[in-house]
Amino acid sequence: MSIKISELLQQPAFSAFRIAAGINGLNRSVSKVNILDFEYDALSDSEPFGLFEKEAFVLTSLLFAKHHPEMILKSIKLLIQDGASALAIKEIYYHELPNEVIEYAN
Repeated sequence: MSIKISELLQQPAFSAFRIAAGINGLNRSVSKVNILDFEYDALSDSEPFGLFEKEAFVLTSLLFAKHHPEMILKSIKLLIQDGASALAIKEIYYHELPNEVIEYAN
């Protein structure tokens, strides 16, 4: 079973979520939830893809990029390559995303 991101965000449990970028992707389907913790903590140019499932709603605090904001854009590109549908970021380490990330996601 899958649900559109726009439908998911209408649920009471998601009332505190805000869309930071990628508004054109609200019609994507979500069928799984994955957690991004340390999978991308040492990104290299040869980083393997396929670590996350297609149509995944990925949750993260961006702990792996706590002191390395340049890792955020690389990880988002890999999530897109894997076919992830959405990324939810708990605002612990980053309250705003770097401009290059917003521009890429839009």
